Amino acid sequence: PVDAGVDAGVDAGPQPPTGFMASLSADGQLVQLRWANGPGSTDVKVLRLLNAAPAGPNDPAAAVVSFDAGTQASERVDLLLPSTTAVPRTYTYAAYGCRGGACETTGARTQLTLTLTQALRGGGYTLVWRHATASTCSDTLSLGCVVPRTDCVQVQSSAANWWKSCTADCGNATARQLTQPTANQETSTIHTYFASRGVTFGRVLSSEYCRNVQTAQGLDLGPVIEQRTELTYYVYDEPNRCAHTYGFLSQPPAPGTNTALVGHAGFTCPTLDALAWSEAAVFKPQAPSSRACGGLDAGTGCAADEACVSGFCTRPLLIDRLLYGGWMSLP
Repeated sequence: PVDAGVDAGVDAGPQPPTGFMASLSADGQLVQLRWANGPGSTDVKVLRLLNAAPAGPNDPAAAVVSFDAGTQASERVDLLLPSTTAVPRTYTYAAYGCRGGACETTGARTQLTLTLTQALRGGGYTLVWRHATASTCSDTLSLGCVVPRTDCVQVQSSAANWWKSCTADCGNATARQLTQPTANQETSTIHTYFASRGVTFGRVLSSEYCRNVQTAQGLDLGPVIEQRTELTYYVYDEPNRCAHTYGFLSQPPAPGTNTALVGHAGFTCPTLDALAWSEAAVFKPQAPSSRACGGLDAGTGCAADEACVSGFCTRPLLIDRLLYGGWMSLP
């Protein structure tokens, strides 16, 4: 008698795909997955899981990337996060052969780990810089604020826009200025990093201070610089400058691009108040929580590192803090 278990005529069911592999597209925007269908399979189900392998074709913790009859699939890189020293991240993709809705459970696996540079090429991040080295002259805060507060008087017409002045003659200057050639060297180094690695920006926002605008100009990231009162030190809504900044951090960039902010330290604001000249922090916007809030300004019930977005507290994810000297050595 013939053993039915080895009878060539017995249907063994769908088999795992072969040659399963993951790679990045040439423009860095997509994770590309390819495989060959195993015998007996009419469809392939592809799952993805962070820092673990999917337990099977129906693992509820895993994201479904695709489920069809093809031999390739792709997903946007901005759905993933980079691996950093503080938080290692490796994604495991698993592909299962299926037929008639039933899938085998052995599967084929491949892994992908994104560097920070690869993640930035895919877009979806907001980078916040403190302006470049600025030790020339000083801010004349006694000239006042646009909107009077208990800590400052209303700005006089003779000193209108004093914070926007680019005068570097300290006998006549009203605001602190960039120190050259140091500042130019810093911004040029950072510009070279992004330009040489194909990282794209869709928006560049800056404080109105000359030292910030000139820093943004030196970074030369592409878009027209938007000068924003919300990022501007002291003269507008200083008590809520942190909350407004985190509001920008919670706005998703246009697909495939990143957003750049050029601001200041000098406030009690998680992570941002610790940035030195030309240093940056990288954030990833996140979905709002279920905690309701009443507005963007402080005192709404959101934490200091959150923003009130569409009526709910939102905490952007801190990815990394980038020291100025480390730009060109980033993987």
